[in-house]
Amino acid sequence: MTTITSDQNRRPIRVLHVVGSMNRGGVETWLMNVLRNVDRNELAFDFMIHKPEAAAYDDEMQALGAGRYVCKWPTNPLSYVINFFKIIKDHGPYDAVHSHVHHFSGFVLLLAKFAGIKIRVSHSHNDSSEELVLSRGLRLIYLKTFTQLIKLTSTSGLAASEKAAAALFGEDWKTDGRWKVSFCGIDLKPFRRPVSRSTVRDSLGVKDGSIVFGHVGRFEDQKNHEFLIDIFSKIKQKMPTAMLLLVGDGELRQKIVSKVIHLNLSESVIFAGLRDDIPTLMTGAMDAFVFPSKFEGLGLAIVEAQAAGLDTFISDNMPHEVNISDNTFLIPLTHRADDWADYIINNLGYRESTANSKIAMFDIKNSIASLTKLYNHTLEKPL
Repeated sequence: MTTITSDQNRRPIRVLHVVGSMNRGGVETWLMNVLRNVDRNELAFDFMIHKPEAAAYDDEMQALGAGRYVCKWPTNPLSYVINFFKIIKDHGPYDAVHSHVHHFSGFVLLLAKFAGIKIRVSHSHNDSSEELVLSRGLRLIYLKTFTQLIKLTSTSGLAASEKAAAALFGEDWKTDGRWKVSFCGIDLKPFRRPVSRSTVRDSLGVKDGSIVFGHVGRFEDQKNHEFLIDIFSKIKQKMPTAMLLLVGDGELRQKIVSKVIHLNLSESVIFAGLRDDIPTLMTGAMDAFVFPSKFEGLGLAIVEAQAAGLDTFISDNMPHEVNISDNTFLIPLTHRADDWADYIINNLGYRESTANSKIAMFDIKNSIASLTKLYNHTLEKPL
């Protein structure tokens, strides 16, 4: 039996997290929240990164004692294999490899198994079920092959929601004890700190008397920014004081900027870029949160909006677990922008924001406790 505990005579459990990069996003922000709050005498993290470019969290991650090791995304699979084993050899030993790269986790954990890593965790952060239905040819072969590899090589698997679990582990995931839903938590403390709304709004250039609708997310097709701009355009026609605050960056940002200019909304839409003060922006600047995403594994930004006490309007295909507040409203994604605008305007302030005990499920302390239990439980199993 192999047991590594957190007592003074034992080293911490060493975990290698595999991610695309450590830029700001739901998965990366969650990992950073864990890293900031974890007892490093219990868990020690390093990160294997697929993209060599510098990322937003790199400096802080390393300042907190985590290693950053680049294993480039495999345009050349042989090169990836060589680099993977070199990182394990040079920077290990590792007790766990925890992979966050969805289907590609199958390949990552296969290599981890060959490397003798006892704990191999596949983590599903997204609902990719539609991709499997729509894919054809080589892409379909890739998805099915790597799904099987995940089942063959994972000692356990975590998912952000039931939808995310079914997408990666199969519709029958509940019949396999390895798979479980485990909420990615947030640090709730910043959402409870008092802020000066006038100071925050002035810093953003928000006009006096404005009603600010907010959104946080990468500028990519999944987040549905084009439809969000259509919705806001309709809101603006009926509510002249409305403004829209967009937080994030991504490959589609310039396309959205062009659409805003075309619709003569430039004076009413703020592109805030990547920010590290989301709680302050939500509690200090926003009056409501609009999130018409096409699909999500969970949608941590939605959890954050609810923690901030905002009226929160989301598409009805979001995972049910994310609806934890009385002032959260689900709107069918099939409805027109006009319908969304009317519904949002009619329900602003309709329900009083009250303290919600459900938000405690998403406290980062619970995430850390779940991870610690998972790693320890696997280590205690006989080889």
